[in-house]
Amino acid sequence: VFTDYKRLEKIHGADGAFEILNEIILRLETKHILYRKHLFSDKSVRDEALALYEQILEERGEDFDPHNIGVEEDE
Repeated sequence: VFTDYKRLEKIHGADGAFEILNEIILRLETKHILYRKHLFSDKSVRDEALALYEQILEERGEDFDPHNIGVEEDE
């Protein structure tokens, strides 16, 4: 999870990454698919988390490219 957070932090900044990761966790818990024994190591949980990430960015009006997770943009 820490590695995933660091990737989000590079893309969205520290505050944005925390907000997004927190929202993903809350939505996974709401769907009753996030259990302590699974966390993010379970493939189905990771897949759902990625889908939620896409949904959250769409709600925020941000672009999403799964191939750019963790890749810094050229300025």
